[in-house]
Parts: sequence; C-alpha cells; structure tokens
Amino acid sequence: MQKKSDWLDLSLEGQRNIFSDFPISIVDIGASNSPPQNCLDIATISTYLGFDPDLREPQENHGFDFLRRIIIDKAVISLQQDYVEFYLTKYPQCSSTLCPDENEYKHYSVSPFFDVVDRVKIPSITLENALKSSHIKYIDWLKLDTQGTDLDILKSLDPSTINKLLAVDLEPGVTSFYNGENRFSDIHEYMLGNGFWLANLSQQRFPRISDSTVKKLSLTNEEIHLIGDSPFAFELQYFRNLDFLAKQNVSFRDLFAFWILAMTNSHFAFAIEIAMFARQLELGDELSDKLVSITLQLCRHQNEIKKGSFLRNLFTLISPPIFFKLLRKLKRLRNLI
Repeated sequence: MQKKSDWLDLSLEGQRNIFSDFPISIVDIGASNSPPQNCLDIATISTYLGFDPDLREPQENHGFDFLRRIIIDKAVISLQQDYVEFYLTKYPQCSSTLCPDENEYKHYSVSPFFDVVDRVKIPSITLENALKSSHIKYIDWLKLDTQGTDLDILKSLDPSTINKLLAVDLEPGVTSFYNGENRFSDIHEYMLGNGFWLANLSQQRFPRISDSTVKKLSLTNEEIHLIGDSPFAFELQYFRNLDFLAKQNVSFRDLFAFWILAMTNSHFAFAIEIAMFARQLELGDELSDKLVSITLQLCRHQNEIKKGSFLRNLFTLISPPIFFKLLRKLKRLRNLI
C-alpha cells in the first residue's frame, strides 16, 4: 500500500458493483466552490448534492468524478416557503437566513465579517423537498454549515431519512452569533439521543478582542494574531452507533459504505469495529476480514511515514551546517559530470 488512496481501490476489488445502484450519498449544505477533499477521495462511488443560494441556474454535471453531482441554487430552510430573507454579510461565508447578533460577535477580532451589507429575498427549499426533486432517496453523509440553523434543518427531515444517516457534520458557534442560532449543547444532546456518537471535535479560533480596541490601538494583523485566540466555533462530526444499526434492517452495503466513510475521515479504530460488526452479523465474513486487513495495513504504512518524517527532522536538527554545505557541493559536482 504505497498511497493513501490505495485502500479504496483495494477494498473495491471485485466489489465495486455494490455501489452501482446505491452509491454513497453525500449532501453538503453550505458548500463553497468545490467539495472538500475527503468527499473527492470517494467521488467515483458517490453522488453529491450541494446548495449555492446565489441565484445561479441549477446545474447537474459529472464534475469532480462524482457519479452524479447536483447543485441547487436555493437556501435550505426547515419550513417550506418559496422565498426567504437572506442577510448578506461583509464576508460571504458568514451570510445567513438568520440576522447576525452584534451583541455577541462584536467581542471578536473578526466582527467586521458579520456586518450586514444587504438583505435580499432568495429562493428557498426544505432539504426533504430538495431530495425528492433530485430523486435522492437516502443520505449517507450529511454536511451542515448553515450559519445557525444546522439542527433545525436536520430535525426537519423525515424520520426514515434520519434513521438511514451514517455520518453528520455540523458547525455551531460557541455562542449565538445569530439571532435564534442553534446552540452546541442542543445539537449534542439531540445527536446523542438519536443514536450517534461524537467522532470528532475541532475548533475555529480567533482573538477575543473587539474591532474598536484594534482600531484604537492601531494593531496590525500580525499583532492581533500574536496576542492569542479563543474558541469561536466547533466543527463536529457524529457517526452512527453500531448498537443503533443493530436494531435496524442494516445491509452489508450500508456497513461497507460506513466503513468507507470512517476510512476517508481517518477514524481507523472505528472502521475496524464496523468491519467486525459486519462479520458478527454474518454479512460477508471474507470481505469483512479483508476490510480489517486493509485498515491495519494503512495504519502501519502511515506510522512508517511518521517515523521517517521524525527521523528526517531529527537528523536535520542535529546535523552541523557544514554537512549540508558538503552535500550541496557533491550534488553540483555530480551534475557537472
């Protein structure tokens, strides 16, 4: 196994037809420009539904190697209405269907990003209706970054759609930067109560210093970043509990897709658990063993890479400068010969 991408090709040998009729379904709300790399890594066996509410025409093409890629030019909301008010902020990624709350965001150095520059009416749609119009019957991986309404949109789905979810990404703020924003505590409680576990939590961090203070002290961007930062938003990833799946009519296709999602998100320990769970349910013992073997191979390979990087860095640190000068001279001589 020479490359990280090899694990997918190895696992699909003789099994690619599993995803011909039922590809991995990725829905990305809050998509920008192009899908993230961990989605692109599995594009050849996946469909992708993204949303871009900037009034462009809807488009469907086969870009990025997805089996099917659909972009809908509407804002996703929890309750159906044809148009919704949209707050355009100075920094486009902060725009939202919720009004930014200056009392909360003013304390951070990025507060100008949230300044509202315009309010417009844009077409809107519920996620369930978007799925129907796109002829998508299930979601394996749901990615939500809606600036405040992640939980509302998730809860608006039909129970049957929610029960089929394998992975969910959400991005709440550490406080309510928008009026009526879904809080982290509510999201976490809902996810744990509905058969998910927290697989990853990372932070977006910015200095907690007001823009007015920055201007009074004439601080440069470099100085702002030198004074330290604080948690600003959470990037959460939840995976489905295997105990929950045990109570469902789970197929090997679902568990194989789940293993792939765990691998592409570097949750290797849980990937092994998924493969062993499939074996326990007698849903393809031979392939389950193969998936465990591939996971362990990748882990060992990455560990070797880390060891090599550590030794190279250590060698660079302890070697005298004269050694590197000699190496450069030898290389020049070799090129002259």
